[in-house]
Amino acid sequence: LQLDPASVRSWHNIGVTLADQGRHEEGLEALRRAVATDSSYAPSLEAIGHLSLRSGRIDEAERALRRAASLSGSVSALRELGRLYTDLGDYDRARQSLDRALAQAPDDAEAHRLLGRLHQETQDLPRAAASLSQAVRADPANAEAWFNLATALRGLGDEPGAGRALQRFEALRALQSRADHL
Repeated sequence: LQLDPASVRSWHNIGVTLADQGRHEEGLEALRRAVATDSSYAPSLEAIGHLSLRSGRIDEAERALRRAASLSGSVSALRELGRLYTDLGDYDRARQSLDRALAQAPDDAEAHRLLGRLHQETQDLPRAAASLSQAVRADPANAEAWFNLATALRGLGDEPGAGRALQRFEALRALQSRADHL
């Protein structure tokens, strides 16, 4: 294996490979080298954001994801920023990030699920149910979205709808459990 130390893609690929092997710190270091080689290489910035989140480096994750999103408009970077900001309770920035993601990918189930979760946390249950309904339409196999939808519908007093969503969640979870044992 030959490494071109000036190749951003070489450093990026090494970083991602190391991270996939569970060697997160080494992966982060290689990805940082990629960004040092080319500070506008959005895939490395996004990968740094994801790995930094896993290791609890919230500030580094936010900086990297914001830069990646501004350079490439990456839907996954915007989604991850939405998740991060929701977790931090910065709902306005979370909503902005998720709205930008959905403007680019209107059928992105995970962005709809995250927006639904944000609305649940801000006690806007009608919007939560609407976003989560879009999430399960876009990805009917998303068990987490079905569970979140059941919770929102129950909060709205729609027990029959909540029951149907919970049944779907339980069926998907049972399928996943069987698949895990194959």
